Amino acid sequence: MPIPTTYYTQNKNQNIAYQVIGNGSIDLVFHEGIVSHLEVGWEHAGYATALEQLASFARVIKYDRVGYGLSERATKLAPLEDRLSDIKAVMKAAGSESAAMLGWSQGGPASIMFAATYPEMVTHLILLSSNARSSWAEDYPFAHKPYDPDRRLQDMFEAWGNQWLFNLISPSVADNPIEQDWWAKYLKYGASPSILNQFFAISDHIDVRRLLPTVHVPTLVMHRKGDKSISVDNGRYLAQHISDSKYIELSGIDHSWWTENPTIWISEVEHFLTGQMQPTPTKRVLSTILFTDIVNSTAEASMLGDTQWRQVLEAHNQLAHYEVRRFGGQWVKSTGDGILARFDGPARAVHCAHAIRQSVPKLGIQIRAGVHIGEIELIGDDIGGIAVHIAARILGEAGDNEVWASRTIKDLVGGSGIDFTETGEFELKGVSDKWHLYKCDEIGAR
Repeated sequence: MPIPTTYYTQNKNQNIAYQVIGNGSIDLVFHEGIVSHLEVGWEHAGYATALEQLASFARVIKYDRVGYGLSERATKLAPLEDRLSDIKAVMKAAGSESAAMLGWSQGGPASIMFAATYPEMVTHLILLSSNARSSWAEDYPFAHKPYDPDRRLQDMFEAWGNQWLFNLISPSVADNPIEQDWWAKYLKYGASPSILNQFFAISDHIDVRRLLPTVHVPTLVMHRKGDKSISVDNGRYLAQHISDSKYIELSGIDHSWWTENPTIWISEVEHFLTGQMQPTPTKRVLSTILFTDIVNSTAEASMLGDTQWRQVLEAHNQLAHYEVRRFGGQWVKSTGDGILARFDGPARAVHCAHAIRQSVPKLGIQIRAGVHIGEIELIGDDIGGIAVHIAARILGEAGDNEVWASRTIKDLVGGSGIDFTETGEFELKGVSDKWHLYKCDEIGAR
């Protein structure tokens, strides 16, 4: 097969390169991991053959993330949630209204978040050699301990264009000079050392474990038993925490998807995609919830009187409406002296809360805000579910003129320009367990 045509689409004025491979009846969006280059990949025989096999039964949509390959060579990588809008832009450009998501390696967390947030756009979720969290924690001991970023960057500069990471990603062919040369080229063309260093720094803080129960699309998890880069325990964890998922443990030691007989996992994907009915649309989705309220609203209303207070509320609602739209959110309702809104991404919700907080002092008032991400139920124009209650309880704990968030928000917004200060462990009324809550501050204006 000749190298497919590379097309471009835009999101937020950034160019995203993508290819459409094959013409099967099933759309399959392929999310790469550490690095990618749409055209250099085709120079590797095993890589090209594997893509051709996928394209024999699916219409494969493959793209380079912003900062990588043929896409916009940004100097700063966007947070995880921004990848979701990039994926939507690529799907729209490729004429795909719904597709299966295939997330390999670090492409898995974005695939998980997309499937939970937009279930109506996802027919199936496939996670190959992936994980829910990249860095070690006491309750997640099978991930790597964070690598000192200065030492990592120095190692990359010293080994760039050679075999950096190759022994971990493709150990079965690590002694093959042809494989070594191709990997060196793929790495050099795919990303710069500084971008890859940013990628690892962001990945170290990404944790999608709390999103796993919110995935309600048919899911297949596959992992090689001897994977040297991301241990098989990560794949087992994903399968255990995504309800009704199918788990297949593959033989082998490679992390790369194009080596060690990729026909085996591709055959499993074909069976998984072609042997099932389309899922029933759901009214439960993953969403970020933002609550705000006006500080000391009762006292303010009493001091101003009904007529003037009503004018203040109307002006407040207009400002809040504007900021919610500006940050891509959906207005749910006014709560009397505050608002309820929902967002596709957690960082946008936090930035929106700060924008409202900074706008309303000219009305002579202050607000506070609470932000949480979780599964919600769509009830007409309203929303419900435990995640909404948690966000409301977080609002109740927030201080005057402050934005507070749950730990789940903190785990998902690495690289977004938000700084978190832990405020302690709280018991939230009507919610089980204790919750770590954080005060959110913006490092720089977006």
